[in-house]
Amino acid sequence: MQLKIHREKPSSYFEPTFLQDEKEQLLALGLQWTQNLSEADIFISNTHSKTQKLVEEAPNLKLVIHPNSGFDNYSIKTVSKIRCPIILGNSIRASAVADWVLRCLLQSCTPIPFVQTWDKARRWERNLIEGNKILILGLGHVGSILRNLLSPIYGSIQCYDPYLSFNSLPDWKNAHCLIIACALTETSKNLINKQVLKQLPKNFTLINPARGEVLNLEDLKTELNDRQQRGE
Repeated sequence: MQLKIHREKPSSYFEPTFLQDEKEQLLALGLQWTQNLSEADIFISNTHSKTQKLVEEAPNLKLVIHPNSGFDNYSIKTVSKIRCPIILGNSIRASAVADWVLRCLLQSCTPIPFVQTWDKARRWERNLIEGNKILILGLGHVGSILRNLLSPIYGSIQCYDPYLSFNSLPDWKNAHCLIIACALTETSKNLINKQVLKQLPKNFTLINPARGEVLNLEDLKTELNDRQQRGE
């Protein structure tokens, strides 16, 4: 039996030749390409896929592959109705996302000065890393990697994940660095809003490798403008 595969177009940031290269490799495996979702045995989705239609239009599916991080695409309600295995890209992408966060975090640190003469006091104006407190929202694949990597370096690592045992309310006032590593759900949408932003300490660092809608961008713009006008 030759399995049929249906692929929705990849995201716009992919290389122009990606779709054709992928198709050639899948055909080389003996799969048959189909434009008709209802005929598909295997479905490859993307961030913009309307997964509810799989339940309605693809009764013969044997496998769903979602290369992206898919908690917001594949809700519990949808997953419970799809009667086949679903492969999500969360664990595959986690190391790359965590690496990006670390690079952002290191760039936000005080630059090391280069001087012509030796300062015996070895002092310059800077924030000590060990004195900064980090708040990680979400302890999934990415959040867990970051917690393990940063715990030996930073003075305090606070984690908030209501789906796990880490569900104490976040201490926003002491979050020198806020890392958003949670999925986009109905409860996390606009989680970081003006009420939260006003509580963050002076010169806070905000890193968001998660979905954009977890953060209310207009509230962030307003808060940053207000702080600038106050000279902070």
